[in-house]
Amino acid sequence: MLRWSFKAGSLAQRPQGGEGVKRLVVIVAATLTVVVVWCGLVFLGFSEGWGRAPITSSPEPEGFISAARPQIADAGPGNLAMVLIEDGAVAADYYTSADAPVGPHTLFQVASLSKWVTAWGVMTLVEDGRIDLDA
Repeated sequence: MLRWSFKAGSLAQRPQGGEGVKRLVVIVAATLTVVVVWCGLVFLGFSEGWGRAPITSSPEPEGFISAARPQIADAGPGNLAMVLIEDGAVAADYYTSADAPVGPHTLFQVASLSKWVTAWGVMTLVEDGRIDLDA
């Protein structure tokens, strides 16, 4: 049963009896659902790599590429160009392809990668003090 009351110049509908309990149950159920979904996403993220150990303990770029090659081969066919840059110079590179040859001059479609690169560039400028995000 709903009861109408007049407060501060407006009509307000207040739940009476069991309606308040029902509303509380709905809020608690929605909160628990959100928490369970969030926990599932966190678990999925950790199981897919966030919590995994590095594939190699070698600090050398060639060690990383050597350790990555079997995982790349297991991932299936595709084209890949992996270049590791250290101190502004190419430290190591690796190219593989399922069909057409891939090399240092192969062009790839970047899709939405430009958004990430732009964000990285802007945040680098923020860290250097050349841009103020709050200005």
